[in-house]
Amino acid sequence: RLRKASCLSIDSTFRTEILPGFGNADVEDITPLMLRNWLLDLSKRKSVGTVKAHRRHLSAFLNYAVKFYGLKSNPLSKVDSILKDEPKEHKIYTPADFRLFLTGCRSPKTEMAFKLLFYTGLRVGELLGLHFSDLDGNTLHVLRQRFHNDIEAPLKTKYSKRDVTIPQFLADEIRAYQKTIFGVTDDSYIIPIVASTLKVHSAWIAKRVGLPDIGLHGFRHSHASLLISKGLPITVVSKRLGHSSPSITLSIY
Repeated sequence: RLRKASCLSIDSTFRTEILPGFGNADVEDITPLMLRNWLLDLSKRKSVGTVKAHRRHLSAFLNYAVKFYGLKSNPLSKVDSILKDEPKEHKIYTPADFRLFLTGCRSPKTEMAFKLLFYTGLRVGELLGLHFSDLDGNTLHVLRQRFHNDIEAPLKTKYSKRDVTIPQFLADEIRAYQKTIFGVTDDSYIIPIVASTLKVHSAWIAKRVGLPDIGLHGFRHSHASLLISKGLPITVVSKRLGHSSPSITLSIY
């Protein structure tokens, strides 16, 4: 029932964040205390939302083992929540911050990627799914998302399929950038790299110029915050971000 991209993401979470926390222990030997210690350790490194998501994934796995593989009970059900909900404070770049950020870019490809993120508010998967043919005048047609190199997936919701206008200077830069790439066609990806690589570049560049690392999604928050600060109606901002309703936008910003 999950999209392929979601399955790949959960698989990566298990391999890198969940399984290493229990060494070589068999599932039936995992105790509530081991689980609590794992959650405490995770909470020192990850956000509240991420810890909760990892807990949900592990609990679903253990429930599956109970239902189909004879595990007596789910030991995670005996572990109380150790987390308190914290108000979300989105890390953003102001336009001045972003201009400084760009001075740290070392390649046209990464510079173009971050300009598109900052000036469009696209989700990272939507950015990576853009073809040069999706640029029409100064409008980008958001039609797909891409994960894990060349794996394309449907957009997050029906509201995610949208047209996003961009500044004329950025549209001109995209066309000029396309002409510099050997063998590229209109069906080629504008940003032919993977999210993990882009994330590393974001952290490197931020450190290089003395800015905090806001993460890739922080560019989307930066864009939304900029629009709201300019007084754009929340309905316009919501549609541009691909939210299903303005109430979702309001709950985030």
